[in-house]
Order: sequence, then structure tokens, then C-alpha cells
Amino acid sequence: NTVIDSEFRNVEASYNGIGISESGFDIATVRRTSFYNCSANGNGANGFSINYGSEETSFYSCGGSGNTGDGFSVIGDAGGVIMVNCRAAGNDGEGFEINNADRCLLFGCLALDNGGDGIEIPSLGNSDDNMIINCRSINNDAYGIDLGGSGNNRTTIISPFFSGYTSG
Repeated sequence: NTVIDSEFRNVEASYNGIGISESGFDIATVRRTSFYNCSANGNGANGFSINYGSEETSFYSCGGSGNTGDGFSVIGDAGGVIMVNCRAAGNDGEGFEINNADRCLLFGCLALDNGGDGIEIPSLGNSDDNMIINCRSINNDAYGIDLGGSGNNRTTIISPFFSGYTSG
């Protein structure tokens, strides 16, 4: 089943999957879908998991906090994902992870007090043509932005702000 041309506003998915590793929002095979002011807090895995062929999915002023995984995780051949003014705070994993996903944009996002990197594009997958613009990464337990090595091609970073990260 594919969700196409849909919109979600002010939806909260919190405290799901405690003990069974479930995300707040598990977004697979979604195209041209937008999320506005949605939140995912205290879930047993990622706050937002965007994966498996999802394309042209947008998030505006959404937040993922206190999840046992990442705040936002874009993986598994997803592409064209846009996050504008989103916040990932106090998650056990990364704030934002883009892994094996292309043409993603993070604009004006905040990664704060996460247990891993603020923003991570790991070298495990080829993630091409991604952009990180005007994002802030503050007090995360690892890197502010971690590009993870040579597997990442053509990632553009413009006007980042880093503070208090421990790894470099």
C-alpha cells in the first residue's frame, strides 16, 4: 500500500513500542506527503522513520524527542525528503540520520542533547546530493555533523552552527 498526495497536521505519536522497538511514525512507501507540526516523543525506536522508497516527503516544524532511537531517520532508498525547522532533542541515538537516501534537505533544523551525532550521514550507504542549510547542532554526545567517510558524495553544508559536542 502506498500513501500518495496526503497531508498530516498536528498529529502526535508518542510512547509507542516501549519494550518492542516501534517508531512513533513508520513512514514507508509514501510519495508527495507532508507533515506539519507533528511530534513523536518517548517511542521505543525512532521518532520518525522514513524508509523503503518514500519520495518527496516533507516535514515542517515537526519534533522528535526522548525516543530510544533517532529523532528522524531517513533510510533504505528514500529520496527527496525535506525537513524545515524540525527539532530532534534528547533522543538516545542521532538527532537526524540520512542513510542510503538521496536529495534530502535539512533547513533550519535543530539537533539538541542527543546521545549520538546531531546530524549523521554515515558511510555505510551511498547518500548523494543532500543539503544541510542553517542547521544547529548543540550539546550532542558525538559529532555535530558526521559525514562518516568517503561513501557520501556531494553533500552540501551551508551556515551550520555547532556548540558543545564531544567528538569533534
